Amino acid sequence: MEFYFQQDLNVRKNLEELIHSAYEGKLVPEQQQEFNENLLLHGSHSEDNIDAISRIEFAPHKVNEQITDFFFRLKNYQTELADITNHLEGEPIPEHIKAAFPHLSQED
Repeated sequence: MEFYFQQDLNVRKNLEELIHSAYEGKLVPEQQQEFNENLLLHGSHSEDNIDAISRIEFAPHKVNEQITDFFFRLKNYQTELADITNHLEGEPIPEHIKAAFPHLSQED
C-alpha cells in the first residue's frame, strides 16, 4: 500500500512540475509524451484512456505571439476542451450517467 501511495505522490508531483513548466513557457514539445504518461499513471493505462490521451494536448494560448495561458485541446481540431464542456452546461444529465452516479445533480 505504501508503494502505491508514494507512486501516486510522485505522479502528482511530476504532473504539477510539467504544468508549472508549461505556465512558465518552458514545456518543450518532447515533454508532451511525459505529460501524457503522467496523466495515464494518475488514472490507468486502459485502452480507452490511452486512445483518449492520444487525442488531446496541453497547448499554449497565444495573444500577439505571447503565451498568455495553457489549456487542454483536441489535437485534430485545436478545440479547447473547456469550450466543449461549456456547451454541455445546462444540458440534461444522460440517463446512463444518472444510473452510474445517482447522487450527481445538474448543479454539479
